[in-house]
Amino acid sequence: MSSFCSYNYCYVFVILLILHSAVHVGADASSLRVPESCSKLVTDFEAKYRAVRVSPVKGKLKDPFVFFLHVPRTAGKTYGTCFISPGMKPSERCIPGYDTRERYRQSIDGCRYFASHDDLSFLDEVPDKDNVLVVTQLRDPVQRVISAYEFSIQTASNMLDGLDERIDSMPEIKSYDVWPWRYLVPSARDSILKRLQNDSTVGTVSRDATKVDSKSDQKLPTDHGTNESIKDDLLPPPNPYDNELAMPLEEWIETQEASDLVHNGHIFQILGISNTSSWDEAGALRACFMHDDTSRNRLFDLAVEKLKQIPHAGLESKLSDAVASMAASLGKKMDDTVYRSVAIKWYFFDDRDKIPDLNMKITYNSTIEGDEHKTVSLREARWRLNKMTKEQGKAAHQLKENEERLHKLMQQQDMWLATYEAPGQDHQEMHKKSPFLQQINKVKGLVDLLRNNNKMMTHDMEILKNIDIVKGKAFGPNTKAFLAWRDEDAIFSKETLGSNYAECSSQSYTSEKEKSPSIFARMRTEDGDDFQFNSIARRKIDKSVVERIQELNSMDYKLLEIATKVFDETLEKQRSLGILEPVPKYEGESSASQRQTTTPMHDPTEL
Repeated sequence: MSSFCSYNYCYVFVILLILHSAVHVGADASSLRVPESCSKLVTDFEAKYRAVRVSPVKGKLKDPFVFFLHVPRTAGKTYGTCFISPGMKPSERCIPGYDTRERYRQSIDGCRYFASHDDLSFLDEVPDKDNVLVVTQLRDPVQRVISAYEFSIQTASNMLDGLDERIDSMPEIKSYDVWPWRYLVPSARDSILKRLQNDSTVGTVSRDATKVDSKSDQKLPTDHGTNESIKDDLLPPPNPYDNELAMPLEEWIETQEASDLVHNGHIFQILGISNTSSWDEAGALRACFMHDDTSRNRLFDLAVEKLKQIPHAGLESKLSDAVASMAASLGKKMDDTVYRSVAIKWYFFDDRDKIPDLNMKITYNSTIEGDEHKTVSLREARWRLNKMTKEQGKAAHQLKENEERLHKLMQQQDMWLATYEAPGQDHQEMHKKSPFLQQINKVKGLVDLLRNNNKMMTHDMEILKNIDIVKGKAFGPNTKAFLAWRDEDAIFSKETLGSNYAECSSQSYTSEKEKSPSIFARMRTEDGDDFQFNSIARRKIDKSVVERIQELNSMDYKLLEIATKVFDETLEKQRSLGILEPVPKYEGESSASQRQTTTPMHDPTEL
């Protein structure tokens, strides 16, 4: 299929042809506002859409399937990674499906938590459609759109070399594999490369200076001839939203990619008609939404109807309250047990049509246990292989540290001997007097033990890996996952769900706030210019650009207004029922979980 159709534009194209042809057959204004095709399409969709449940049938709240409908750039990592997932046992988590819905189909049987950028059409996949609980998060559209632009440029700048090759060779989920970034990042990368290739800037004064005027955030330009700062002619740093190195924000928001992948993202994902939808009519419905007022209003009303049915729709601007409310909606307590995350590499995969009996017996030669005929179940063998793989990494690190420590001690002893050993003295006797001897023997014994353990562990691992039924299959479209981890092995006993969230969200917020300057190391003009996204630069975004983003996302703003009212009412109800627990505060730096944004929604300065 062409890239045109892969964007799910085929349906859009059909509807636009209908709209275009209507203009040329002399249709009156009324018929142009309400194309018959759009009217019928929306009518047919209404019945289908209203049948999709987003909350459990009354009386079926026990262990519902939780779907985190993660709209990109809405603090979803804070929501999912820092709270929902740690509160679920590993055996309850589906494989994260940010890159493909196939991850869910390959997940372990019985999993009941799935997080994804997918839209509501995903719920077609869930077997028990009467016991589904959807949670989502909304954010100010201007902030979300600008954040999407920043993320696209940042990720593309890191991928300037070999993006296509790296996608296929990485087994873990990467940002550029994920919708919508798998479209937005290559597009941004191509734009950056063209601009860098076309850059022929030549100048004697560079903004690539080491000194910065902290009061004005302006760099002191450098005279290339003397390498001295020119203090009487300050040059401002390049505007990260409008410069020669990347597509300007003002231009980016008008692209087809932004229109179909970013603008009004809340509505499209809640409706299930986003660019990633599995519903055949999604593309056509988006076209009707964009080009027909009546259809847009009808679809908006449907989105509002569904939003009010969703058990939890939080607000990024009230993140702490949103997490507390979500905990109440999910029946979670702040002192609940925390479970560690489990990477995809810890899963085994089997042919979907040939799932082995996990209780079947496996016999192998275990040097660790000194048993040439060690017999365990397949489930146990896989768990042992995973456990040894994890422990081997720690053991290798520990071995390296002690080998380096032993080497330093030997060097210190050699220096001592060279200093105090007199000519003709018995070398062995001097060795016995060495102040380092006891330490050397102790560390040497530990190194020998670690080497031996590592040798035995490597032997057992290789034996198990060479048993096909234990190793399993490579990850693929026709495989099914098996998690060898035991839930009890993943318990994080030092933390509670609330304290873990506070620390995790703080680290996440700090990481986003303190992006490494090297992220744009490749994006420099010939005279040394580079740029960084930061709060100072955001405040300088032209008002006309902000207003244009508001205009392009007008329906998302209307939805956010209603969502805010619904959220506040839910919060008050939960508070009156006594089920709203406060979110613990992290004792370190102030965290995203403690941030309550009171800035007006159209203000881009608090992104």
